[in-house]
Amino acid sequence: MVRQYPYILQVLTLTGGGFDDEGNPIPSVELYTDYAKCRDEANLGGNQINLTDGTAHVYESLIQLPKGTLPVETGRSIRVMDGNIVRVKSTVKRFQKDQLHSRLWV
Repeated sequence: MVRQYPYILQVLTLTGGGFDDEGNPIPSVELYTDYAKCRDEANLGGNQINLTDGTAHVYESLIQLPKGTLPVETGRSIRVMDGNIVRVKSTVKRFQKDQLHSRLWV
């Protein structure tokens, strides 16, 4: 059976951090958390996207997401997982909600 979104999109989040009662720094912990189901499409031809500010970015992969997925901020670190295998690891260049799905360029 073919699945439309066979992989998991994970977003890097920072938890904790700050200072203890004596003023000593407590390091934050970087943790990838599951965000949405997805499907990635590798960019084999060096495609580019043009943003509304007039800049152009060459993207490595296009990630398809289900309709209703919450936006992922530009610059956030993400990865696409197939079980324990990392398929894509990059930073977000653009997020777009469309009528039938959402897309993420990295």
